[in-house]
Amino acid sequence: MRTGERYQMTVPQRLNLVAIRDALVRLAETEDKDGFLHPERLLVTLTREEANSWKRRLMAMDWQQRLADREALLES
Repeated sequence: MRTGERYQMTVPQRLNLVAIRDALVRLAETEDKDGFLHPERLLVTLTREEANSWKRRLMAMDWQQRLADREALLES
C-alpha cells in the first residue's frame, strides 16, 4: 500500500474485494501489445540519496508518532 511517497507492507485483517479488483485492473493495464504484463511499471523507485534522506527522517521521529502517522495513513 502506498502511503505518501513510500510503501507500507501490511497484512490485511480482512479482504476488500474492491481493492483486489482495483489492483488487478492496474496490473492488467500494464499489458503490452504482445500480451505480457509488466508489474515493474507499478513500482516507484528512489535514488540512494532519497532513500537515505527518508531513513534519516524516520530515525529522527519519535517511534510513537511514527506509528500513529502510519496508522492514520493506512486508514485513509
